[in-house]
Amino acid sequence: MREIKFRAWDKKRKFIFRVTELVWDFLSKVEIKDRTTGFVLKENDYDLMQYTGLKDKNGKEIYEGDILSYGMWSDDKGSCIYKVYWNEEDALFDTLDLRHNQEMTHVETFGAEIIGNIYENPELVSK
Repeated sequence: MREIKFRAWDKKRKFIFRVTELVWDFLSKVEIKDRTTGFVLKENDYDLMQYTGLKDKNGKEIYEGDILSYGMWSDDKGSCIYKVYWNEEDALFDTLDLRHNQEMTHVETFGAEIIGNIYENPELVSK
């Protein structure tokens, strides 16, 4: 069974932090908390990213929004670059080949390495 964890991009402070608590109010709006920093963020102030349950070749946890480099099937430009996202239709984590704008089904992490994420490294998305 996959461990359920989240991290969040704080839109105002522009950084990622670990979410330690999700709180729903009576209107089904979610606020998130990080006990380490004391931050409490209301809906629309953050983007939530879920842990995939997978790790890269260095043992680093892979979350939605991470950018992976995968050298096994490289082209003339070098390693392939993938964005990790939640595929709602198939109810699974998927990757998108950013160089060729093609979906690659089922995240495979053998040899993949996290090189950034869509928030802190937007330049990687445009490669």
